Order: sequence, then structure tokens, then C-alpha cells
Amino acid sequence: SHAGLGGETDDTALAISEDLRVLDAFDPWDPEIPRLLGRGITTCALSPGAINVVGGKISLVKLVPGKARLRVVDPAAGVKASLTPALSLPRYPTSLSGAIRAFEGWARGERPLSSRGKAPVLVEVPSRAAAERALAALGDAGLPVALVDPGRLTAAAWEHLRPGCTVILGPYGLGDPSSKLRAAAALRKEGAHIAFAMGATRRDLLTTAILAVEEGLERDDALLARTAWPAALYGAEGRLGAVAPGAEADLVVWDGDPFSLAARVEMVFVDGKRMEIDVRGPGVSGKNDARPEGRAGSPADRAFSGGVDAATP
Repeated sequence: SHAGLGGETDDTALAISEDLRVLDAFDPWDPEIPRLLGRGITTCALSPGAINVVGGKISLVKLVPGKARLRVVDPAAGVKASLTPALSLPRYPTSLSGAIRAFEGWARGERPLSSRGKAPVLVEVPSRAAAERALAALGDAGLPVALVDPGRLTAAAWEHLRPGCTVILGPYGLGDPSSKLRAAAALRKEGAHIAFAMGATRRDLLTTAILAVEEGLERDDALLARTAWPAALYGAEGRLGAVAPGAEADLVVWDGDPFSLAARVEMVFVDGKRMEIDVRGPGVSGKNDARPEGRAGSPADRAFSGGVDAATP
């Protein structure tokens, strides 16, 4: 996600900017944050954009409003790379083949990736061929790798993917073709873990998941793609993305099925504290008008989940 970054996602001076940290541009007072909370996102991975071959560090941050203390789960939860960089800038690379060579040079450089910790490398890819090159370049480093597809690839492109891979998809919109929306279901058939992204758009993260479910993704997999799988990708398994003993108390209370566009968030808790939210979602103003807790209906009618937004522009 680029939530709270105000468009400051890239430093274009160098194509390889491994040490750039977009967290330094994060504005916890951004009015978008309570709107995201109001759509069930408690944590997001703040990511560099796709302009540079290596854009910098990804930071895992809880979406607490500005009046609360900034809650950074991990300032260096991953590294963002891109095989779709800007090629018109007055610097190398100026072609897709050059971008791939620059990425491979970085991955196989003098400073081994295996010495940089176990944070995952997220690589935005324009094609299946580029995905294979990225996986090959990072394969010897022993690091978690996630491929990022903001909607360029069809479901057929993901057939026979290497086992154990994670793919971050979206954001999707209502006008996207079924060939792209079926990618999530196709990846699950290959055994891949998936996650969903919001990027810099105002498209709703939950809508992305719902569209994937309508095109064949199992509902339980869609829930894991918003919770446990992205948490595991960023090394927060057991802490985030689960309602379990020992996990951090990030909870979202819905008045119905979260995978229904008619469902509404009633309450959000981050670290056990109730947050002020905007229940109408991103891009729409309006404060929480949740009904009193004593309304009719049993607790079984409410679903609980803590959402994690995976990183991508």
C-alpha cells in the first residue's frame, strides 16, 4: 500500500535504491487512514513504487490515527523491486532487458542477499517470462520471494508456477475482465499463497477479494489472503492476521459476512484499543454511525477478522 504517503514513493536519482525507506514519508494524520480502518484494514505494508529497479524497504505499520502513537511493526519487513521501472528517465536502465540485467546484478552482487536478513523480496513483474527470471535470480539466496501483479497477467499465465511461491494481486475493479480476476483461483490450484494489494488507488481492498471469490477463489482462501498469508510473508505469523492466544489484539467486527458488499464494519480494535473509523470506506466521508451494542441479533451473526494489506503500487 501507499496509504498515508502522499505520492512520495520513489527517489528517481538511482535505479537501485535498496536503502530508501518510504516510512519516512508516512503521514499518520492522513484522512484516508480512518477510512481504511472502516473497511477492515488494521495493518498495511508501506511500499515504494515501481519506478526503480530496486525501490527500497517495505515497512509494516498499523493504521492508527495520528493522535495515537505511530505503531511500526517492522521498519524493514521487505524489499520492493520492479521489472516494470520507468525507462524514460535520464539514467540506466532504458530498456526492459536492461532492467532485468540490473535486477540480476543486484541479486547476485558482491553483497549476498542471504546476508541481508530474511526479509522477503517483492518483485513487480510485467510477464510470465519476467517472473521466471526474477525467481531464478533470487532462487539461490534462500529468501522469501513474492511476485507482484497489479493486473497485467491472466489466469493462464500462472499455470505451472513454481511451488511455494507467493503472489500479490490487484487492486481489481468492477470493470476488469474475468481472465484477470480468475488469477487468484488459478494460483491456488498451483498451490501458491496469495495476497491482495491496494496500492495508490482508491479501489477497496475488500472488493478485490470479493471479485476474486466470484471468479472461483474459495472463500476461506480469500480470508487467508487478507490475514494469515500476508502476515506470514512479512514474518509476523502468529502475531498478526489471526484471532488466537498470543496474537496481537487487532479485531474487526462486522454486522454480517465480510465478503458481502452489503456488510458493514461496526468496530475496529488495534492492539486492543477501539479506533475511530469511517465506516463508508475509502474516498467517502462520514463518521462511524454503528448501532448500539445492544441491538437485536446474536454474536454468531457477526464475523471477526483482522485484515493485512500487502504491498504494491
